[in-house]
Formats: sequence, structure tokens, C-alpha cells
Amino acid sequence: MMNPLRLISVAICVFLQACSLPPPGAGISPEPLPQAESPGAKLLQQHCANCHGAPLPNTHSAEVWPSVVYRMQTRIITKAYQPLTELEVTTLIEYLQRNAGGES
Repeated sequence: MMNPLRLISVAICVFLQACSLPPPGAGISPEPLPQAESPGAKLLQQHCANCHGAPLPNTHSAEVWPSVVYRMQTRIITKAYQPLTELEVTTLIEYLQRNAGGES
């Protein structure tokens, strides 16, 4: 029989893992991405979809996007996904800033 403390620990771990998962469809926009065939849009669709789906570029301002991209790059690395190259990061940030929204 499993130790009650160990059972509680396992239950908490399962609960926390489930809480970290996005809900189905989270972050997936019903709107198409602007310039959907551009290299930046393709990077957004290819890499962001690993965890949550491609956000619309107007979700943040041009000033905020670089910090968001670098924060996500860190998460990509911690999840053992292949990080974006510096050229890909630059291409993605330029795309997001070109199509950014107002203040975030």
C-alpha cells in the first residue's frame, strides 16, 4: 500500500502539472495572422504552437514584444525544445513590432 504522504505528494504534482497546461484552444486566434506567409508569421506559427498557439501581433506594443520573445525563448529552453536562432529571434521580433498594437 502506498504511503499516504507519498500519495498526497503525487496528487499535488499531478494537479500542478495540469494547472500549467493551457486550456484547449488557448492563445489560438480566430483571426488570421497579418502577412501570414511572411517569415516572421511562419516562425510565430511554428514555434509558439509548441506550447500555446500563435498570439496576434497586436496583443502587445512594439516596445513590449522583445521582452516577451526573450522570455518565451527562455521557456523554450527550459522545456528542452530547440531554441530559435538569433536570426529567427530578430525576424520574429521585427514581424511582431511591424504588426504590433498600441500600449500593452
